[in-house]
Amino acid sequence: MKEYDGHGTTELKTERLTLRRYRPDDAEALYRYLGTDPAMYQYSGWNPYATLEMAQETVQVLEYLTEKEGISCVTAWCAAENAGSRRVLEKAGMQLVRAEKESLAVGDRVYDRMIYEYWKKGSASGKEA
Repeated sequence: MKEYDGHGTTELKTERLTLRRYRPDDAEALYRYLGTDPAMYQYSGWNPYATLEMAQETVQVLEYLTEKEGISCVTAWCAAENAGSRRVLEKAGMQLVRAEKESLAVGDRVYDRMIYEYWKKGSASGKEA
């Protein structure tokens, strides 16, 4: 796996996974495989790929953000009960930094929100990734 050097977005590859910048042609697959799956938004209450138009917009918003340089910290969250997402975040090298009790409402359910962070080595936080 390549180490992120802080300039733009670096593609990261493992034997089973590739993390890379979104591409405009990803929108259709995101809609087809994630946007139509109710499990996609079971713990979040929102689905950025619910329609093809939303998927296209998400890919382009994200494209703008990933063009920026100097990103030192990536933050992500998931519902405490979403064990699959927690495992993915931890396997990606993210650290659990706090739990927010009953802060995530989805429909008529309330979950604890687990906040994870990944800090670039040598960042102002002093944390090592």
